Amino acid sequence: MRDIQENWTQFITRDMSVEKNILALSPLSSNTGYAWQTIRTNFIILNEMFQGRKKVYVGYRRVNLESSDSADSQVLPTLQFDSSQYSLWNFIYFWKLIKNKKISYLYACDYPCSSIWYIVAKFAGVKRIVCHIHHHIEMTKTSLLRRFFRHFKNTVPFYCGDIVIAISNYQLNAVTQHLFIPSEKTVLIHNGVETHKFSPERVTQRPLDISWGEFNVICAARANYYKGIDVYIKAASKIVKKIKDIRFLYCGDGPDIADFRNLVLSLGLENAFSFLGYRTDYATILKFCDLAVCPSVWEEPFGLTVIEAMASGVPVIASSVGGIPDIITGGVDGVLIVPKNEDVLADEILRLYEDIPLRQRLGKAGTENVQRRFDIRVQAKRISLFFE
Repeated sequence: MRDIQENWTQFITRDMSVEKNILALSPLSSNTGYAWQTIRTNFIILNEMFQGRKKVYVGYRRVNLESSDSADSQVLPTLQFDSSQYSLWNFIYFWKLIKNKKISYLYACDYPCSSIWYIVAKFAGVKRIVCHIHHHIEMTKTSLLRRFFRHFKNTVPFYCGDIVIAISNYQLNAVTQHLFIPSEKTVLIHNGVETHKFSPERVTQRPLDISWGEFNVICAARANYYKGIDVYIKAASKIVKKIKDIRFLYCGDGPDIADFRNLVLSLGLENAFSFLGYRTDYATILKFCDLAVCPSVWEEPFGLTVIEAMASGVPVIASSVGGIPDIITGGVDGVLIVPKNEDVLADEILRLYEDIPLRQRLGKAGTENVQRRFDIRVQAKRISLFFE
C-alpha cells in the first residue's frame, strides 16, 4: 500500500506547465494481454499527437510498480486507479488529480457509459468525457423495469459520457438499442493495427521454440469456449486424417486451456497441434503462417486478430459474427463461415490449403484492406479530435 500511496502523491502534485490535459483510464491491469496492448498503444499514439500541447496521464486498475510493467511511465505518466473502490479517499484523490493536473478531458476505455466517477469528474472541471467501448455487450432480453433504469442512467447529464465510441456496427447497434445511448452521442471508429509491426514483409529467422509444419494454420484468442477453440481443434482432427504436412498452432491462454489440452489428447492430435501460450512475438509468428482462423461462436465486438493476420498478408477464415463482417467481405479479402460448425471450418481450411492462387489473392486483398481502413494511427487521429 505504501508504494501505491507514494504513486498517488506523485500524481496529485500540481501541473504548472500545460492546461487542458487528458486523463486516459482503463479498468484493466497493466500487462494483461492483447486487449491491454491495443488500449496502451492508443494512449501512446495520442500522447505523441498532443506532444507539447496537452499531457496524457494514464490510469490502470493495477500497476506493478516494481516490474517491467511500470516501463509505461517512461513513455506516459502512469498511475494506479481502481474505480471499483468507492472510498472517501479514492473520491478525494480522483478530485485532486483532475484539479491539480488540469484535466479537461476524460478518455474512459472500457468503462461503463454511465458512472458516479463522471459526476466527480464534471464537478472537478472536466469538459468532456469520451467512453471507448471495446468489450462485448450482451444483447439479452431484460424486464421493462431494467430497461427503464438503463435508459434513465445512460441519458442523465453528468452521470453519463458525452461521446461513446463503438468499434463495430454490431456494437454501435448494441450501444443505441440495448444501452439506450442517444445516437447523436455515438460514433463508429473501428479498432486499428500497427501496420509497421504487422506487415507482409518477411523475415528469415523464425522462432526456434515452435514445431513448424510444411503448412501452418494459426488461431490466436483467449482460451474460452466462446472463442471457438474447441471447434478449431475438432476441425483439425478431421483434416489430419487426410493430410499429414499441416501443423495447427494455438496462441493464447485463459480459463479453459486445460479442457482444450485434454481435447487435443483425446483426439490424438498431440503430434499435429501446438499450444504456444501468450506470445509477445506474435507478429513474427504470423509471418511464418499460411492461414489464420478466427472460429468465434459469440458476437465478437470487433476481431482484432483478424486484422492483424490480414495486415501480415495471411489469408483469414473467420466466423460471420458480431463485428467481423465489418472487416471481411467474404470471398474478396477473406472467408466468412457460419459459427459452431467444425465440418464447414475443416472444408474451408482444406480448400485454401489446396488452392494456392486463392490464398495469395485473399492475402494480398486483406493487406490492402487493412492498410486502407484499419491503420491504428489513422483511427487514433479520429479519436484525438474529441480532445480539441
